[in-house]
Amino acid sequence: MKTQTSAFCVYIGPSVHGSGLISGTVFKTDRAGAVEELALTGALTRCPLAPELIVSGDALAESRLKVKTPGNLLYDTYRKAVAGL
Repeated sequence: MKTQTSAFCVYIGPSVHGSGLISGTVFKTDRAGAVEELALTGALTRCPLAPELIVSGDALAESRLKVKTPGNLLYDTYRKAVAGL
């Protein structure tokens, strides 16, 4: 995984109704801070794979393509998250 230099992270997973977690949510913190925010809101109980679908701003463009392209981990994780909802 790349070293994060961006000042923000983005959730690129599916929207989780009833938890406030919406695809494209921007977190003005690093990945660890974003996961902590999700834990505090209870979103992790509804979508335990959410932390794996948070990417740094530096990797956002590449990750948004990967999540839609079969044959990689982000795609598989996204599909598992959708199936778990």
